[in-house]
Amino acid sequence: MKRTTNILLCFILCAFCLWTNVVFSSSQDKSLDSLVLVVSQSSLNDSGRIKSILQLSERMLKDPKRTGDVLGYLNEAVSVAREIGNDKLLCRSYDLLGIYYRDISQYDKALDFHNRSLELADKLLDKALLVKVYNNIGVLYRRMDEYSLAAFYHHKALGYAEEIGDLYGISVALNSLGNVYSINKNYEEAFEFFKRALALSRQNKNVLGEAINLNNLGEVYEFLGNQKNARIYYLASLRINQDLNNVKGMAICYNGIGNTYFLSNDFPTALAFYQKALAIDKILGDKKFIAESYINIGKTKIYLGLLDGGAQALQMGLTISKEIGAKWQIQLCYFYLSAYFEKSNNPSDALRYYQKSMAYKDSVLNEKAQRSIALLNTLYKTEKAERENQLLRKNEEIQQKELRKQRMFTVGLTVLIGMAIFLLAIGYNVLRIKRRTALELLEQTREIEGKNSELGQQQVEMQAQNDEIEKQRNSIAQKNKYLEDAYRIIEDYINKITDSIKYAEHIQKAILPPAKVVKSFFPDSFIYYRPKDIVSGDFYWFGKRDSKLFFAAADCTGHGVPGAFMSIIGYDLINRAFNEKGLSKPKEILEYLNDQIRISLRKEEDDIVLKDGMDIAFCSYDPRTGILEYSGALAPIVYVRQGKFFEIKPDSSSIGISMRKLNRTFTNHEIQLFPGDTIYLFSDGFIDQFGGLNRKKFMRGNFINALQDISNLPMDNQAAQLEDVFMEWKGLNEQIDDIMVIGLRI
Repeated sequence: MKRTTNILLCFILCAFCLWTNVVFSSSQDKSLDSLVLVVSQSSLNDSGRIKSILQLSERMLKDPKRTGDVLGYLNEAVSVAREIGNDKLLCRSYDLLGIYYRDISQYDKALDFHNRSLELADKLLDKALLVKVYNNIGVLYRRMDEYSLAAFYHHKALGYAEEIGDLYGISVALNSLGNVYSINKNYEEAFEFFKRALALSRQNKNVLGEAINLNNLGEVYEFLGNQKNARIYYLASLRINQDLNNVKGMAICYNGIGNTYFLSNDFPTALAFYQKALAIDKILGDKKFIAESYINIGKTKIYLGLLDGGAQALQMGLTISKEIGAKWQIQLCYFYLSAYFEKSNNPSDALRYYQKSMAYKDSVLNEKAQRSIALLNTLYKTEKAERENQLLRKNEEIQQKELRKQRMFTVGLTVLIGMAIFLLAIGYNVLRIKRRTALELLEQTREIEGKNSELGQQQVEMQAQNDEIEKQRNSIAQKNKYLEDAYRIIEDYINKITDSIKYAEHIQKAILPPAKVVKSFFPDSFIYYRPKDIVSGDFYWFGKRDSKLFFAAADCTGHGVPGAFMSIIGYDLINRAFNEKGLSKPKEILEYLNDQIRISLRKEEDDIVLKDGMDIAFCSYDPRTGILEYSGALAPIVYVRQGKFFEIKPDSSSIGISMRKLNRTFTNHEIQLFPGDTIYLFSDGFIDQFGGLNRKKFMRGNFINALQDISNLPMDNQAAQLEDVFMEWKGLNEQIDDIMVIGLRI
């Protein structure tokens, strides 16, 4: 009886939605038609026409019935913007093209247009445009299940939006970051982001933003198992979307409400909501949401015992998910197909699909990605504190300039008063000499009267000077107090920044392989790791596939927070090359890193001056054959055999800084190793350190000699010996770079 009532309520709600759609769509069609009329009647190729086209395109992107017309308008906008040389309007056109291709699930084209827009926004130094483009790229990466990159771009957008006071941009970034943390099961962080975004949307009277955040809060409650609260938030979001006639938002809410009924085991009601969502998604043509609705319908039919219908819906969802590369949806399809085969008494296929599901789940939600997101959050807070610190320093400089002006004014006033008194005295003496012979007695009387008058005037002037000096003394005392307060504030911010960087150090240490993992690969080994600052741009990596061992040592551009940021990107790309792409040849992994770093940092030939990249030595070792494969980018390796040293030279090009854009090739070396051989990998920090009596660099020859001196010692003692050599050479000089030396004995 309860299920029958719920189904009846669903049909009544559906009828109400259809009525509201008819009412609101008619008014929106008239508004769109008026914009179309304005554009069609404008014959001039000027900025006014482009703005009208962009306004029309933004409206059409929100109207599923008119989306197909958008591409022609946006291509025209690009053509006219290029013709009149308006980079700002060209930037907006590229960004809208990215949104158009994202909505039809052509993610490669979408990313290309967003990157073009980002390049122009950077060139224009337009922070408002940067907020929009960074947020849109973050949304795209979230659609592609690349959550670390999504978090990176949304943090960028949040930083610029807070700097310029863009409340809408802040709200969008907070909402998207909440989605990233929710997907990665960091629900407490997700709640904080969504609540802040919801408050900003209500403050700005952004009704659509309020609906989106209510829906997202419902999703978090759904993940936490509180289906009652989840349904309350979903229904609140649905009501707003219905008022706005936002059919895309309505479809998302229908899926969310269906999930609450599904997780409450009310499968018929859940199926009714999922089918309404699918009907809207098919009209919109957004393949990601179509796939999601098919998956929801498929799993529900399986639990209702409609096995064939459920399997058919899941296969439809799987086909679309593979077409657009949606890893999260592919994983869900495999999981529920496993349930289908289990209920069909086919255990072998059930196990096979379950294993496929787990493989995709590991690739989408892995521990390293979550740590990368946490580090990005820490670095964002550090950059924000640094910007505030710079503002305080500028205020202090302004106060110092004002104080110098006051001092110069005081000195100048004193000199002018002295000169005036001197000139008056000279004039008085000349007058007295001229009149002395004729009227000596009268002159004497007048002289006395004049002196009395002069003394009175001088007393007035001196009192005025004393008053002015007292005012200046009070002003200087007040400014000194301001300076003391400023110094205290600066010291407090420096402490906060240092605490943030120290926390980033803990996160970086957690990402690097622990000592026990390295010892499990090479029991006889050591790692000497000494960052210049608290966090480092040097990092090491270890992996294993079948019987082969893989390891790498990398030196990223810079040190401290910038170097650590590059090391996170490099570490994540190595994991992707090894775990997701399945690459195993060292040269192939280096070529993949070179391409991806250039793509991630948008490096073109004229950007080469930025020097963002890394030097790296990557090796694989097969214990069964004793063959070591090595490929290097400006990072050699050295191995010792029976006291003799051998060096393998790298390619003379760093990762990401080659003059060639993409498809840079690297050399693969093969070396036959024997038991007792020792391999050394290192960055250039030890070699470049200044020290000694003449404060010179340590140099490569001295470093090789130091390795030769310690090569016969037990591996556990070699790191301590290197520390002694380094500290003795450095003396009282500052450490200039991060240092890393790795020793592995076969």
